[in-house]
Amino acid sequence: MSKEINFIFSSITFLQYYIPIVIHGNKNGYKSIFYIRKNIKKYASPCTTENKNILQKYAKKYNILIKNEINFKTLKNLIVVDGDIYGPSEICKQDSLILKKKYNENIKIISLCENINFNWVYAKFIDYVSYVILMNEIYANTYKCISDKNLYYGNTKYDNILDKLDIYKKYKLKENNKYFLILLPKCKFIKSFKIIKKEIDNIISIIENLGYTVLLKTRPKDNFFNFTQKIIISDIYPNESLELMKISEYCLFFSSSCIEETIMMEIPAIDFVVDDNFVRCDFLYDNECIVKFTEWKTIKIDVFKELINKIKKKNDDKFKILKNKYLNESNCTEKIFNLIK
Repeated sequence: MSKEINFIFSSITFLQYYIPIVIHGNKNGYKSIFYIRKNIKKYASPCTTENKNILQKYAKKYNILIKNEINFKTLKNLIVVDGDIYGPSEICKQDSLILKKKYNENIKIISLCENINFNWVYAKFIDYVSYVILMNEIYANTYKCISDKNLYYGNTKYDNILDKLDIYKKYKLKENNKYFLILLPKCKFIKSFKIIKKEIDNIISIIENLGYTVLLKTRPKDNFFNFTQKIIISDIYPNESLELMKISEYCLFFSSSCIEETIMMEIPAIDFVVDDNFVRCDFLYDNECIVKFTEWKTIKIDVFKELINKIKKKNDDKFKILKNKYLNESNCTEKIFNLIK
């Protein structure tokens, strides 16, 4: 009987979490099968023409079998993200994991986490999965998502990051430049915080006047403004933000859970606050590695220089201390694969 790894694929953004497992499976003689489900968010749905084409490209490259129908009775394993509550399902009227209870109690269902989205849906899926893969126990304690099913393995998106030279080559960047990465604000914050392009342009101008080459990164659904600087627009595999952090000296973002990524990549960061309602990964905020600033809309170069001078330099030992305490650098993919074998 052939060896298989089964995935519920309900968002194009899941590629960054699934592909490392697919690659590991290929090396060990496992066939990966993606079962397609529609997503209520059109930009993420693998059923749109644009996302179908993206998926087909990855399926060809990594020898992934794509199916639209699933027979739960025959499955031994199933990998999902955040309990696969992204429906509505095109396979059936009910939730797929509830059907697991009805038709096959022996399916081993492993739920990965997309950023900290589990915080809002954990209670809805925990009874229907076998394991939940979290970065570290502090995530479960902070967001009150406690269960014996939790396994603190890290995150697969950190497992296959390119070397610096390959990253420079990929993005056609000069090795000798000093890069400053800006993760542009989400559309919802652009609207709610009334952000105008002139304010972003001012930040870019300040950074360039300090001698840095600015790299801009955004997601396809958040591509709101047009810029002359190099901009990377993507939300798939590999995680381009991680690659760009690896070659940049600093990272600036706007109220984002990417703070975890900045600590993992050991890059000092500035958080220009646009969301006062929810602090993401607040346990990771450390004034030596990241600084928050609220009055950024009219920021001047001298104030910006003060912010930079407050934080540690790239790859400082303080980042390693935070990683050891709050994150997980082990190979998450290998640990998940051991659950499947």
